[in-house]
Formats: sequence, C-alpha cells, structure tokens
Amino acid sequence: MHSSLETMTSRKWFVLDKVETFVLRMALVVMALNAGLMAFRGGSIDVQAYSTLFFAAFAVGALGQFYRISGRSNAIGDALTCTALMILFSNSALVFNFLLLPLATQSIDPLLMQWDAMLGYSWPDMVAFAAAHPTINEIARYAYMSTMPQITVLVVLLGLMGRKIWLHRLLLLIVTTTIILISFWAIFPTHGPSAFYTLSDEVTAAARPIVGSQYGVRLLEMMKTGPEMVTPAHVEGLIGFPSYHTTLAFICAYCAFGIRRLFPAFLLLNAIILPGTLMHGGHHLVDLFAGAALFVVGLIAVNKVIASNGSAAYRPAPKSTATAPEPA
Repeated sequence: MHSSLETMTSRKWFVLDKVETFVLRMALVVMALNAGLMAFRGGSIDVQAYSTLFFAAFAVGALGQFYRISGRSNAIGDALTCTALMILFSNSALVFNFLLLPLATQSIDPLLMQWDAMLGYSWPDMVAFAAAHPTINEIARYAYMSTMPQITVLVVLLGLMGRKIWLHRLLLLIVTTTIILISFWAIFPTHGPSAFYTLSDEVTAAARPIVGSQYGVRLLEMMKTGPEMVTPAHVEGLIGFPSYHTTLAFICAYCAFGIRRLFPAFLLLNAIILPGTLMHGGHHLVDLFAGAALFVVGLIAVNKVIASNGSAAYRPAPKSTATAPEPA
C-alpha cells in the first residue's frame, strides 16, 4: 500500500478500507452460515428484534458513509462505520453460537473442575465470598457489566480522535477472538460450574450472581435441546472456556492505551472485571487463564494484519482545498 487512497474500496455509495471490508465479509459469511443452519437444522430467531438491530447497523453505517464520502468528517465516518460493523458482526456471531445447539460432544467441564481443584479454587466458595462482602460484590458486579459500555466509549473516542490504527485493532481483535472462541467451543464445549453446583438460597439472595445456578440449569437444557428462540436477550452467553469476558477485559485495557488519559482508568476497571468474572460470570478459574491466552493469540494475528496494511494506511489524509468554480 503506497497511499491511503490505495487502501480504499470505493463505490458511489460506500467507501470501505481493507480492514472494514474484511469485517463486513466475515459478518456476511456468518449470516450465510446462520441461514444454512436454520434451513438444515431448524431453529428460530427473534426476527423483529434482530431486524431492528440490523436496521440500526445499516442506519449508523449509512450515516458514517455520508460523513466519509461527503468529506465532512473522516473521524466521525470512521467511528460510525466501525460501530455499524461491530453491531452487524457481533449479533450475527451470537446467533451463530446459539444455532450450533444442541451439541452432541461431551463437555470438558469435569477436566476443568479437576484443574480448578488443583489450584484450590471453588466456584461456590467464590460466590459465598461475594455474598459475605457486599461492597466488593457490587463493585465487581458493575465492573463485570461495563464491558459493552467500554467498547462503545473506545469506538467513539478512538474514531473521533483520529486514532484509526487503534480503532482497527479493537475491531479486528473482537472479530478474530470471537471466531477462534466459537470454533474452539464447538469442538470442546463447556457449561461452566453454574451448571454443576447448586448455590444455597441465602448465598444466591445475598450475592445475586448474574450467572447463577438457575441459569446453569437452563444452560444444560439448551445444550441438550437447543434454545426455543435465539434472541438478543441471551446476554449471559454460552461459552465458559475460554472466558470471553476476560478476553474483552484485556482487549479494552490494551486498546485504551491509544488514549493515554483514559488508559489508567480502563486498566483499573478491567483488573476488577477479572474477579468479577468469577463472582458473576459462572466461570472456572482456568477459564480466565484461557481467556488471557486467547487475547494473546488474537493480538499476534491482528498485529500481523495491521503491519501488512502498511503505515501509510493510517496517516492522516491530506486536507483537500476546494476552489469555487469559475463563472461560465
């Protein structure tokens, strides 16, 4: 790539660079897989809810393209375009994950519980600790729920500040790690400890875990029969190992480095997410180590893609000097 213009795939009605084109293609591939799974395996999705989300993605993307093509603001165009792609890919991937159910493969949870025992970790004990320390529990809860707001803040600020290389790192890290995560889980499924332990009513009432024993029961049922309907309300997710909350915590902290003033706060917040994942995410301890490893693998792959894109692709575009047309 010798210039930023050479990295653009342009039409009269849209302009996408190489990274954005790749993410769009991945989203379309996942959507095609979803259609195939529904045709051959059955299953239903909340059409109205997902239509609303995809329409929102289209509207945000169209607005981003307007800002980009009109030349009004490349920064706003970048932020809106990447937001649209994030909505499109993440929701398509979520649908794909649930449409893979039911799975015939046995879960690897017994092995993970053995590893946890070797490390001296017990999920019921961790939730009981949370129940006994309400202040710590609430801080961990809100930190655990902050992942999506963090990603939103990063996309907006990285885009508006013109940190396009960091914006692309964020986008590619989420896409790459999601693909690896679902592929691994489809071969080695896990349910998490919430499916195997029953918390006492007292502990459940005090800790109010986001993913508790009740969800573990529903999860086991879905693994056997599949969900009645795939809906965006399935915010708890399916995958235990690796812990994707851990992966996203590392991604958010890493990409916040592109905004130096934001980095210390994000580093602290995402450090709190790690114990919050154990208290509220229904995870094995080893899930967190695997989540960190997934981040490292994704980062190596993404940095290679960024390097192949060339530094010229991330140089600020020269400002155009418009001249008034001469009178006829």
